[in-house]
Amino acid sequence: MAVRDNVLRGKILTFLRDLFPQGTDRITVIGIYYEYYRQEDIVDALEYLVSKGYVDKREVPHPARKLEKLATYTINARGIDLCDGTTTDPGITIVPEGD
Repeated sequence: MAVRDNVLRGKILTFLRDLFPQGTDRITVIGIYYEYYRQEDIVDALEYLVSKGYVDKREVPHPARKLEKLATYTINARGIDLCDGTTTDPGITIVPEGD
């Protein structure tokens, strides 16, 4: 595990914190970070956050493509606590705003 992965996870979590309570879809998150990270790393970071219980994932049918599903992600209370600094996780680095 690289420090770069920890920072990406923290950036995604902070981004989802800014969108709370709406959340967003996978394509939007990839679009924001694709210039600096590989798509696979972004998806892995999202799935890590889901598996650790910081982000809720919902899959809904795609409105235009019947065989596809859209994955949406919303930060939950555990993720907010991590962003706010009331809990910590060695696998996630929250970079303070302005840094």
